[in-house]
Amino acid sequence: MSIAPAYKPRAIVFDVDKTLTPVTVWYELDRQLKADPAAHADAYIAYRDGSLSFKQAKESLFKIWRAHYNAITRQLLQNIFLSIEPKGSAVATIRALQQKGYHICLISASIEMYVQLTAERLGVEDAYGNSKFIFDEHDNWVDFEYDRDEAGLKVKQLQHFIDKHGYQLTDCVAVGDGESDLELFRVIPGVAVEAESDHLKQLAWQDIHYITKLEQLIESLPDRA
Repeated sequence: MSIAPAYKPRAIVFDVDKTLTPVTVWYELDRQLKADPAAHADAYIAYRDGSLSFKQAKESLFKIWRAHYNAITRQLLQNIFLSIEPKGSAVATIRALQQKGYHICLISASIEMYVQLTAERLGVEDAYGNSKFIFDEHDNWVDFEYDRDEAGLKVKQLQHFIDKHGYQLTDCVAVGDGESDLELFRVIPGVAVEAESDHLKQLAWQDIHYITKLEQLIESLPDRA
């Protein structure tokens, strides 16, 4: 059952991959590192179904990623992440919403470093990701942390955001496209954008194909008393 907002929100929470950008960052990382995406998917599926431990899955993944690189540096990763341009329509929508005074936050199940870089490009101060990359003393990427409860983590991060700024759940609207947004859509009104998930569409307050429709949708809500 969807939740509908009673009035204009104070804050709008955006997903990143495929919502604000045209690609999924993990796939783009594989492509630019010349890694085998099928092998990546196999390792991830094996971890999710319990065939591999998290440690074993990471070992498999680093073998894939390092097949063409002796070391993957922080700078190389930053260059890859910065090569992913946000959609022009998404940038314009966020700019318009910011100008109208809406507080924008990014909450993504994607790579934390990438989400933060994307937020900086968009002029967004509050940004949360999932996978946290770990580097050695030479700035080489050597490990990462990951919370497999992607949807649950997003709700925890939303709570951190609203506590930080003194908001209530009723002050927020979520915008996303995938399964990791399901739990957010259960606790605050959600707008599905180009979503392929039928579950997400069912939970969404609104289902739109173009993110440019979002500003009009938000502005059509009643003002706060």
